[in-house]
Amino acid sequence: MATTWIFSALDTLFFRDGQPMNMGESAWIDSRFPPTGITLQGAVRAAVLDHLKADVHAFQQGDSCLSGDKSLKAVMGDATGIGPMRLSGPFLHYRGEPWLPVPLDLVRTRRGEFTLLRPRDEAVRCDLGRIRLPAAPAEGKPLGGRYLPCSALARLLRGEARLESDEHLPLLADAPTAPGLADREPKIGLARDNRTRTNLRSMLYAIAPIRPRPGVTLRLGVEGLEKLDAEWHPKGPFPQLLGGEKRLARVEIREGAITWPPPALQEQEGRLRFKLVLITPALFPPPGWLPAGFEKQRRAGFDCWHGKMGSATFDILGAAVGHPERIGGWNLKENRSHELKSYLPAGSVLFCEAEAKQRQAVEALHDTHVGEMTEYGFGHVLIGQW
Repeated sequence: MATTWIFSALDTLFFRDGQPMNMGESAWIDSRFPPTGITLQGAVRAAVLDHLKADVHAFQQGDSCLSGDKSLKAVMGDATGIGPMRLSGPFLHYRGEPWLPVPLDLVRTRRGEFTLLRPRDEAVRCDLGRIRLPAAPAEGKPLGGRYLPCSALARLLRGEARLESDEHLPLLADAPTAPGLADREPKIGLARDNRTRTNLRSMLYAIAPIRPRPGVTLRLGVEGLEKLDAEWHPKGPFPQLLGGEKRLARVEIREGAITWPPPALQEQEGRLRFKLVLITPALFPPPGWLPAGFEKQRRAGFDCWHGKMGSATFDILGAAVGHPERIGGWNLKENRSHELKSYLPAGSVLFCEAEAKQRQAVEALHDTHVGEMTEYGFGHVLIGQW
């Protein structure tokens, strides 16, 4: 059975982003928030190892870390990967439901109203060819950097461009009294010569830990740990070191998976016009925004990308995407950083079209993971209509 791990910050939290942090070179380092599954899988596996009082060094080297012939490798992998474990998220949770990045097809007009992007009826020539670029009925801007509750996202997936004023909040508040889901609390430090007990020249640095607002937690769906013997599974709540700076969080484990609203597609002139909305970053091959297996084809006066995802065959007409996120991680076995890769950010939207007979296959893509590194929770998509 799937479980949901709930992480509640007991202090500020600091999660490294893709920016290098080299002594004497980096002066300011931001914290990534929320973290990725690459970070939280370490917290989950560390909790299991701590609960079992296992030999962490042996686990890191891929050796047996438990007495006797018992092994954890078949349940949660080793230093090279998480094995059969599968993660979902992590997601921010507030006011009793998940909060997710605002999809990039939502636009606020100059009059303060909301509208949704959709592919133009007429193709526009650009560097990708003759493309039906997404456009809105009125001029406006996307709500970048803001989050909305799952209940509001469900309306957007149905094609309803309706959002209340308290249903979209900035991730990081501008001031302690301003609305937001978390606050940035900069911290300045310097390197010290322990022999002379004085500071080292050119070693001043600053980091920006994050303090979630009261009621804001991180939730991670975990599948695979049910294969552990009952006495091997951690019992919450318990304190856990989380992220950099060795800050504490409270961990609670609940049975059941994180659930999402079902898709609600309608046929339009014998076709299904749907969109893939990313709720976690996705890793696709170059050029980075297009899933593997899709190739450019010419339709009636415009270009699109035709391919297959799962058992569904469809066309991708265009996309609303954000700036790529640089995500790496830590190689536990070799004790070094992983290569940084560019991920399509959460909130990105792919506009698609399929034959009506593909409905069941398209709906099966809802609440699944696409792309690479999906075992860590990347590429989580929900299906909406346009």
